[in-house]
Amino acid sequence: MEFFKIRNKPLAAFVANRVNQTQAALEYGASNPLISSEIIAKCNYHGVDPNEFKPHFKQAYQVALNKWNKHIQHHSALPLFRDIQCFDPRFIRVQTNRQDILSYTNIIEFQNPVNVLLEEWGIYCRMEEVIEEGELDLDKYWSEKSITLPNLSKVALIYIWLPVAGVDVERSFSNYKSILSERRMRLSEKSISMLNLLYHNQNK
Repeated sequence: MEFFKIRNKPLAAFVANRVNQTQAALEYGASNPLISSEIIAKCNYHGVDPNEFKPHFKQAYQVALNKWNKHIQHHSALPLFRDIQCFDPRFIRVQTNRQDILSYTNIIEFQNPVNVLLEEWGIYCRMEEVIEEGELDLDKYWSEKSITLPNLSKVALIYIWLPVAGVDVERSFSNYKSILSERRMRLSEKSISMLNLLYHNQNK
């Protein structure tokens, strides 16, 4: 869950993979829960067999899995996050069947892509790059592509920064309430835009 609390990095392209990992962990725990070394140590200290707790752990995992399947697996935003994976070059280049731009139609710009976008997509998929293992900074990656792939990078930089939790959205509405208060109802759209820019960048 710590992954979804990060707000200073573009995480949207990694959400689907994290969802899959969590699903697999819950399914495994529901059938064969792992007992941590800390619990084993405490059980040994009290002279208790840690395996006696496995049925309780299985039950806890199963409850969590049931809630997960109910609330996450059918979440309306999940198809979009699955498509946003296409902006991770490592995802695209693992399998050639992932390189069809029309496979990602939850991204509005890909529903009927213009020619320049199709051309840049083809270049992106064919690029031979050395990407170091570990965490990939997609913001840096796509910002550097703004010269060679200006149209595709513009789209990518929008989608990779989508909020991955409702907390940020709720916070933004609270901020907008401060900007557009009852005493500011006659502000023009331009003034609101400038106030919004100043409000969100005042500490930078």
